[in-house]
Amino acid sequence: MLRRILFGTTLAAALASGTRPRAQAEAVDVLLVLAVDVSRSIDDDEARLQRQGCRAAITAPKVGEAIRGGLVGAIGLAYVEWAGIEYQRLVIPWTRIGSQADADAWAEALERAPRVSLSWTSISGGIEFSRRVMAEAPWEATRRIIDVSGDGVNNSGRLLRRHATAPWARASPSTACRS
Repeated sequence: MLRRILFGTTLAAALASGTRPRAQAEAVDVLLVLAVDVSRSIDDDEARLQRQGCRAAITAPKVGEAIRGGLVGAIGLAYVEWAGIEYQRLVIPWTRIGSQADADAWAEALERAPRVSLSWTSISGGIEFSRRVMAEAPWEATRRIIDVSGDGVNNSGRLLRRHATAPWARASPSTACRS
């Protein structure tokens, strides 16, 4: 399966709309949850490619420039993996990324995190879990983004239509860590 990294464009566009002053230490420009499918339809090569794409994206110099160029100069980043309705987990909790060292440490944490793969695909479950993670973010932000990466159909949990009509849901052809 051919996948591309589109993280930099998504993040740069999100940062461009921030309105918080730099002086607010308890704020970030963007809160971003990366919600990644780990159902059995994602094989080992695809999973490795997805994680490599996320690590490469967050450590890319242009992404770092975009992050530091925001009004606050930092983002809040959480990494979630999901499969069926019975499985969603917070792999990397909220991390403030405001420097290259922060980005490098986050990428190393993702590289070390064990991968679990389970049956079924619950996009709705992944979104619901990501919304709970978002609600627990420790910082204020002017933009909140849940980026869902996956393949397959929603075959576990609530119907996906419920989420597609929610005011916070927007269809987009790009995803943060599509590898």
